[in-house]
Amino acid sequence: RNQPPPMPYDPKSPLTQILQTKRWPPEYKPQNLPRRDGSVDPRQFIMSYKAIVAVAEGDETTMAKSFVIIA
Repeated sequence: RNQPPPMPYDPKSPLTQILQTKRWPPEYKPQNLPRRDGSVDPRQFIMSYKAIVAVAEGDETTMAKSFVIIA
């Protein structure tokens, strides 16, 4: 069976090598990830963010990787 090539690693990334090299779930299709602009209570923002990632079929690794994108 053919294995996909390893994910690239960037030592300058804020993500650990383990998080960087984990693949995105094939079914993960986030829609409208919220951006933190300071207008929403941080707890409310995190709850909304977690819910959106979960609905998009993301797990904890996906949550961490996506957070770097929106930060």
